[in-house]
Amino acid sequence: MSITESLKELVSSIIVFLNTPEMIPVIAGAVIGAIFAVLLTLIVGFFSSVVKQIETNRRVRGVMTFSLKNNQLMCHSNLGLLGHEIEGMTNNRTFILTPLFTFQTSGANLIFSNASFSRFEVENLWNNLSDIDAINSQLNIMVENRQFLQLKIRGESKKSIEWELSGLLVEYDRYLIQRYNEALLIINNALHILNMSFFERVVLRFTFKNTNSMATS
Repeated sequence: MSITESLKELVSSIIVFLNTPEMIPVIAGAVIGAIFAVLLTLIVGFFSSVVKQIETNRRVRGVMTFSLKNNQLMCHSNLGLLGHEIEGMTNNRTFILTPLFTFQTSGANLIFSNASFSRFEVENLWNNLSDIDAINSQLNIMVENRQFLQLKIRGESKKSIEWELSGLLVEYDRYLIQRYNEALLIINNALHILNMSFFERVVLRFTFKNTNSMATS
């Protein structure tokens, strides 16, 4: 007997064996078990991906919140320093020696990372964080100009020019205060969006979607 014939007989025997009434419950149980195993794998995979996404969202939001709170602290510190300098320059022509603090990056690029944000959050956070970075770039240049002006005041021997430069420094500080207050407002708006509760996000997701649908119809 050849190998091919032996295999044919083996397959035929297996088919006959599987077709017996005793094997029907066994086969049915095996099929049901296989289906259940596949469904269980899919369910576990789904919930694992959901948990992983939640953890990613929490981590990204935490990084952005940390950066924004640091910038918020820098704003308050710089506002205090500028206020003291204006007071000192007005009373006895003395300015502060402590340099102003610089901002950290807002983390706007994290919006497009693996984290999941609603459309409302993406649009509003991107606008706020982009504005923060734009103001930060302007403030860095302004702070350098302010330091140069301070150096000019220190090295100026003529009192009339020194008084003129001192008045210019006070006006410059007032404008810086205005810009830092603008930055602080934007930072607070971004923090409010990041710190919204799950219920607030769901409501905003629904209302924002409906508002956009009405606007485009």
